Amino acid sequence: MKRPVKESKDPSGEHWVFYRGALGDSVLLWPMLRQWRSRGIDVVLVCDGDKGRLAVAELGIRAEDAESAKFNRLWVPKAEVEPVASAVSVVAYLGRGGEGTQAWMANARRMFPNAVIAHRSERPSRPKAVRYALPERRGVADGPVVMHVGAGAEEKRWALEKWVELARDLKGSPGARLIAGEVERERLSDAERTAFEGAGGEFFTALSELAGAIRSARMFVAGDCGPGHLAAQMGVPTVSLFGPGDPERWGPLGPAVQVVAPETPRGMDWLGVGVVRGAIEDLGRSVYGS
Repeated sequence: MKRPVKESKDPSGEHWVFYRGALGDSVLLWPMLRQWRSRGIDVVLVCDGDKGRLAVAELGIRAEDAESAKFNRLWVPKAEVEPVASAVSVVAYLGRGGEGTQAWMANARRMFPNAVIAHRSERPSRPKAVRYALPERRGVADGPVVMHVGAGAEEKRWALEKWVELARDLKGSPGARLIAGEVERERLSDAERTAFEGAGGEFFTALSELAGAIRSARMFVAGDCGPGHLAAQMGVPTVSLFGPGDPERWGPLGPAVQVVAPETPRGMDWLGVGVVRGAIEDLGRSVYGS
Protein backbone atom coordinates (compact mmCIF):
# COMPACT_ATOMS: atom_id res chain seq x y z
CA MET A 1 0.00 0.00 0.00
CA LYS A 2 1.28 3.48 -0.92
CA ARG A 3 2.15 5.75 1.97
CA PRO A 4 0.98 9.35 1.62
CA VAL A 5 3.78 11.77 0.87
CA LYS A 6 3.91 14.56 3.42
CA GLU A 7 4.41 18.13 2.24
CA SER A 8 7.80 19.43 3.26
CA LYS A 9 7.76 22.24 5.81
CA ASP A 10 11.39 23.14 5.05
CA PRO A 11 11.42 26.53 3.26
CA SER A 12 14.99 26.08 2.03
CA GLY A 13 15.42 24.92 -1.53
CA GLU A 14 12.90 24.88 -4.37
CA HIS A 15 9.56 23.09 -4.30
CA TRP A 16 8.44 22.15 -7.81
CA VAL A 17 4.89 21.30 -8.89
CA PHE A 18 4.09 19.77 -12.29
CA TYR A 19 0.53 20.08 -13.54
CA ARG A 20 -1.01 20.15 -17.00
CA GLY A 21 -4.77 20.28 -17.18
CA ALA A 22 -7.85 22.46 -17.42
CA LEU A 23 -7.91 25.99 -16.01
CA GLY A 24 -10.31 25.13 -13.18
CA ASP A 25 -8.23 22.19 -11.97
CA SER A 26 -5.01 24.17 -12.15
CA VAL A 27 -6.53 27.04 -10.14
CA LEU A 28 -7.50 24.54 -7.41
CA LEU A 29 -3.74 24.22 -6.84
CA TRP A 30 -3.46 27.92 -6.02
CA PRO A 31 -4.48 27.68 -2.33
CA MET A 32 -1.64 25.21 -1.68
CA LEU A 33 0.89 27.22 -3.71
CA ARG A 34 -0.17 30.49 -2.06
CA GLN A 35 0.26 29.02 1.42
CA TRP A 36 3.67 27.58 0.57
CA ARG A 37 4.73 30.99 -0.75
CA SER A 38 3.50 32.69 2.44
CA ARG A 39 5.86 30.45 4.42
CA GLY A 40 8.80 31.69 2.40
CA ILE A 41 9.01 28.59 0.20
CA ASP A 42 10.49 29.06 -3.27
CA VAL A 43 7.74 27.58 -5.49
CA VAL A 44 8.24 26.64 -9.14
CA LEU A 45 5.11 25.67 -11.11
CA VAL A 46 5.57 23.76 -14.37
CA CYS A 47 2.41 24.12 -16.48
CA ASP A 48 1.12 25.50 -19.77
CA GLY A 49 2.53 28.95 -20.52
CA ASP A 50 -0.54 31.19 -20.08
CA LYS A 51 -1.56 29.48 -16.83
CA GLY A 52 1.97 29.85 -15.51
CA ARG A 53 2.14 33.56 -16.31
CA LEU A 54 -1.18 34.08 -14.55
CA ALA A 55 0.03 32.21 -11.45
CA VAL A 56 3.21 34.31 -11.40
CA ALA A 57 1.16 37.53 -11.50
CA GLU A 58 -1.34 36.46 -8.84
CA LEU A 59 0.76 34.34 -6.46
CA GLY A 60 4.28 35.72 -6.77
CA ILE A 61 5.73 32.31 -7.56
CA ARG A 62 8.00 31.20 -10.39
CA ALA A 63 6.78 29.24 -13.41
CA GLU A 64 8.25 27.26 -16.28
CA ASP A 65 6.59 26.18 -19.52
CA ALA A 66 5.71 22.48 -19.54
CA GLU A 67 6.07 22.47 -23.34
CA SER A 68 9.79 23.19 -23.22
CA ALA A 69 12.05 20.45 -24.59
CA LYS A 70 13.70 19.68 -21.25
CA PHE A 71 10.35 18.73 -19.72
CA ASN A 72 8.96 16.93 -22.77
CA ARG A 73 12.04 14.70 -22.68
CA LEU A 74 11.03 13.40 -19.24
CA TRP A 75 8.49 11.13 -20.95
CA VAL A 76 11.19 9.45 -23.07
CA PRO A 77 12.87 6.41 -21.45
CA LYS A 78 16.46 7.10 -20.36
CA ALA A 79 16.37 10.62 -21.76
CA GLU A 80 19.20 13.08 -21.31
CA VAL A 81 18.25 15.49 -18.51
CA GLU A 82 19.55 18.75 -17.06
CA PRO A 83 20.03 18.28 -13.28
CA VAL A 84 18.36 20.76 -10.93
CA ALA A 85 20.27 20.40 -7.67
CA SER A 86 18.37 23.22 -5.92
CA ALA A 87 15.04 21.34 -5.77
CA VAL A 88 14.16 19.63 -2.47
CA SER A 89 10.58 18.59 -3.32
CA VAL A 90 8.71 17.66 -6.50
CA VAL A 91 4.95 17.02 -6.71
CA ALA A 92 3.86 15.73 -10.11
CA TYR A 93 0.25 15.23 -11.22
CA LEU A 94 0.76 12.60 -13.92
CA GLY A 95 -2.53 10.73 -14.13
CA ARG A 96 -3.11 7.05 -13.57
CA GLY A 97 0.32 5.79 -14.57
CA GLY A 98 1.65 3.49 -17.27
CA GLU A 99 4.92 3.15 -19.12
CA GLY A 100 5.17 6.87 -19.82
CA THR A 101 4.77 7.68 -16.13
CA GLN A 102 7.42 5.16 -15.18
CA ALA A 103 9.84 6.79 -17.63
CA TRP A 104 8.93 10.23 -16.31
CA MET A 105 9.59 9.23 -12.70
CA ALA A 106 12.92 7.57 -13.54
CA ASN A 107 14.08 10.62 -15.45
CA ALA A 108 12.80 13.00 -12.77
CA ARG A 109 14.90 11.22 -10.13
CA ARG A 110 17.96 12.08 -12.21
CA MET A 111 16.82 15.62 -13.00
CA PHE A 112 16.07 16.35 -9.33
CA PRO A 113 18.74 14.31 -7.51
CA ASN A 114 18.21 15.98 -4.11
CA ALA A 115 14.41 16.06 -4.09
CA VAL A 116 11.64 13.94 -2.61
CA ILE A 117 9.41 13.16 -5.60
CA ALA A 118 5.69 12.46 -5.22
CA HIS A 119 3.46 11.19 -8.04
CA ARG A 120 -0.19 12.13 -7.59
CA SER A 121 -2.66 10.36 -9.85
CA GLU A 122 -5.76 12.34 -8.83
CA ARG A 123 -6.80 15.75 -10.15
CA PRO A 124 -6.71 18.75 -7.82
CA SER A 125 -10.11 19.13 -6.14
CA ARG A 126 -12.00 21.35 -3.71
CA PRO A 127 -11.81 18.96 -0.72
CA LYS A 128 -8.01 19.04 -0.92
CA ALA A 129 -7.79 22.78 -1.58
CA VAL A 130 -10.17 23.81 1.19
CA ARG A 131 -7.59 23.13 3.92
CA TYR A 132 -5.54 26.15 2.82
CA ALA A 133 -6.09 29.85 3.43
CA LEU A 134 -8.31 31.91 1.12
CA PRO A 135 -7.06 34.95 -0.80
CA GLU A 136 -7.95 38.46 0.29
CA ARG A 137 -11.23 39.76 -1.08
CA ARG A 138 -11.06 42.09 -4.04
CA GLY A 139 -13.65 43.62 -6.31
CA VAL A 140 -14.49 47.02 -7.73
CA ALA A 141 -17.62 48.34 -6.01
CA ASP A 142 -18.71 50.44 -9.00
CA GLY A 143 -17.51 47.93 -11.59
CA PRO A 144 -19.78 45.81 -13.80
CA VAL A 145 -21.16 42.37 -13.06
CA VAL A 146 -19.00 40.31 -15.44
CA MET A 147 -20.70 37.15 -16.69
CA HIS A 148 -18.97 34.28 -18.48
CA VAL A 149 -21.48 32.35 -20.58
CA GLY A 150 -19.45 29.15 -21.11
CA ALA A 151 -18.97 25.93 -19.20
CA GLY A 152 -16.56 23.03 -19.18
CA ALA A 153 -19.12 20.69 -20.76
CA GLU A 154 -22.22 21.30 -22.84
CA GLU A 155 -24.57 19.85 -20.22
CA LYS A 156 -23.25 22.38 -17.69
CA ARG A 157 -23.95 25.39 -19.91
CA TRP A 158 -26.82 27.69 -18.96
CA ALA A 159 -28.91 28.69 -21.98
CA LEU A 160 -27.54 31.74 -23.75
CA GLU A 161 -30.92 33.43 -23.95
CA LYS A 162 -31.03 33.40 -20.15
CA TRP A 163 -27.61 35.08 -19.94
CA VAL A 164 -28.82 37.76 -22.36
CA GLU A 165 -32.02 38.27 -20.35
CA LEU A 166 -30.01 38.57 -17.13
CA ALA A 167 -27.65 41.10 -18.71
CA ARG A 168 -30.67 43.13 -19.84
CA ASP A 169 -32.06 43.05 -16.28
CA LEU A 170 -28.74 44.38 -14.94
CA LYS A 171 -28.37 47.04 -17.65
CA GLY A 172 -28.68 49.93 -15.18
CA SER A 173 -26.41 50.26 -12.17
CA PRO A 174 -23.92 48.59 -11.83
CA GLY A 175 -24.37 47.20 -15.33
CA ALA A 176 -23.33 43.89 -16.84
CA ARG A 177 -20.64 42.67 -19.19
CA LEU A 178 -21.02 39.42 -21.13
CA ILE A 179 -17.83 37.54 -22.03
CA ALA A 180 -16.89 34.17 -23.51
CA GLY A 181 -13.79 32.29 -24.60
CA GLU A 182 -12.57 30.71 -27.81
CA VAL A 183 -14.38 27.45 -27.00
CA GLU A 184 -17.72 29.26 -26.91
CA ARG A 185 -16.96 30.97 -30.22
CA GLU A 186 -16.90 27.48 -31.74
CA ARG A 187 -19.78 25.99 -29.73
CA LEU A 188 -22.38 28.73 -30.11
CA SER A 189 -24.79 28.42 -32.99
CA ASP A 190 -25.02 31.25 -35.51
CA ALA A 191 -28.19 32.51 -33.82
CA GLU A 192 -26.58 32.35 -30.37
CA ARG A 193 -23.48 34.16 -31.57
CA THR A 194 -25.64 36.91 -33.08
CA ALA A 195 -27.61 37.28 -29.83
CA PHE A 196 -24.42 37.28 -27.75
CA GLU A 197 -22.71 39.95 -29.83
CA GLY A 198 -25.96 41.93 -30.04
CA ALA A 199 -25.99 42.10 -26.24
CA GLY A 200 -22.44 43.50 -26.27
CA GLY A 201 -20.78 40.14 -25.67
CA GLU A 202 -17.01 39.88 -26.11
CA PHE A 203 -14.94 36.84 -27.06
CA PHE A 204 -11.53 36.55 -25.39
CA THR A 205 -8.60 34.63 -26.81
CA ALA A 206 -6.11 34.93 -23.93
CA LEU A 207 -6.15 34.28 -20.20
CA SER A 208 -4.66 37.73 -19.65
CA GLU A 209 -7.82 39.26 -21.18
CA LEU A 210 -10.01 37.13 -18.91
CA ALA A 211 -7.97 38.11 -15.85
CA GLY A 212 -8.25 41.78 -16.79
CA ALA A 213 -12.04 41.52 -17.01
CA ILE A 214 -12.16 39.79 -13.62
CA ARG A 215 -10.02 42.47 -11.98
CA SER A 216 -12.43 45.16 -13.22
CA ALA A 217 -15.53 43.42 -11.86
CA ARG A 218 -17.84 44.18 -8.99
CA MET A 219 -18.87 40.54 -9.20
CA PHE A 220 -18.24 37.57 -11.48
CA VAL A 221 -21.00 35.14 -12.52
CA ALA A 222 -20.24 31.87 -14.26
CA GLY A 223 -21.31 28.27 -14.58
CA ASP A 224 -19.27 25.25 -13.53
CA CYS A 225 -16.13 26.29 -15.39
CA GLY A 226 -12.52 27.39 -15.06
CA PRO A 227 -13.17 31.15 -15.22
CA GLY A 228 -15.41 30.84 -12.14
CA HIS A 229 -12.59 29.15 -10.23
CA LEU A 230 -10.18 31.83 -11.39
CA ALA A 231 -12.39 34.72 -10.29
CA ALA A 232 -12.93 33.19 -6.85
CA GLN A 233 -9.19 32.62 -6.37
CA MET A 234 -8.49 36.19 -7.50
CA GLY A 235 -10.67 37.27 -4.58
CA VAL A 236 -13.52 38.72 -6.65
CA PRO A 237 -17.06 38.01 -5.34
CA THR A 238 -18.34 35.09 -7.42
CA VAL A 239 -21.74 33.55 -8.12
CA SER A 240 -21.31 29.98 -9.37
CA LEU A 241 -24.15 28.23 -11.22
CA PHE A 242 -24.39 24.45 -10.94
CA GLY A 243 -26.68 21.79 -12.38
CA PRO A 244 -25.32 18.28 -13.02
CA GLY A 245 -21.99 18.86 -11.24
CA ASP A 246 -21.14 18.42 -7.56
CA PRO A 247 -20.29 21.80 -5.96
CA GLU A 248 -18.94 20.11 -2.82
CA ARG A 249 -16.18 18.56 -4.94
CA TRP A 250 -15.81 21.03 -7.80
CA GLY A 251 -17.20 24.33 -6.53
CA PRO A 252 -14.91 27.39 -6.57
CA LEU A 253 -13.07 28.55 -3.46
CA GLY A 254 -12.78 32.20 -2.54
CA PRO A 255 -13.52 34.78 0.16
CA ALA A 256 -16.97 35.64 -1.26
CA VAL A 257 -18.53 32.77 -3.23
CA GLN A 258 -22.25 32.03 -3.56
CA VAL A 259 -23.10 28.70 -5.19
CA VAL A 260 -26.50 28.33 -6.83
CA ALA A 261 -27.31 24.62 -7.15
CA PRO A 262 -30.34 22.32 -7.17
CA GLU A 263 -31.03 19.98 -4.25
CA THR A 264 -30.02 17.03 -6.43
CA PRO A 265 -27.87 17.19 -9.60
CA ARG A 266 -29.85 17.83 -12.80
CA GLY A 267 -29.72 19.72 -16.08
CA MET A 268 -29.27 23.47 -16.19
CA ASP A 269 -32.88 24.01 -17.28
CA TRP A 270 -33.79 23.97 -13.58
CA LEU A 271 -32.34 27.44 -13.15
CA GLY A 272 -34.38 30.60 -13.76
CA VAL A 273 -33.11 34.12 -14.38
CA GLY A 274 -34.82 35.40 -11.23
CA VAL A 275 -32.93 32.91 -9.05
CA VAL A 276 -29.58 34.09 -10.40
CA ARG A 277 -30.54 37.75 -10.13
CA GLY A 278 -31.50 37.15 -6.51
CA ALA A 279 -28.14 35.49 -5.79
CA ILE A 280 -26.31 38.47 -7.33
CA GLU A 281 -28.31 40.89 -5.19
CA ASP A 282 -27.76 38.83 -2.02
CA LEU A 283 -24.02 38.62 -2.55
CA GLY A 284 -23.84 42.33 -3.41
CA ARG A 285 -25.54 43.24 -0.15
CA SER A 286 -23.27 40.97 1.92
CA VAL A 287 -20.08 42.26 0.29
CA TYR A 288 -20.81 45.89 -0.57
CA GLY A 289 -23.86 46.61 1.55
CA SER A 290 -25.95 47.30 -1.55
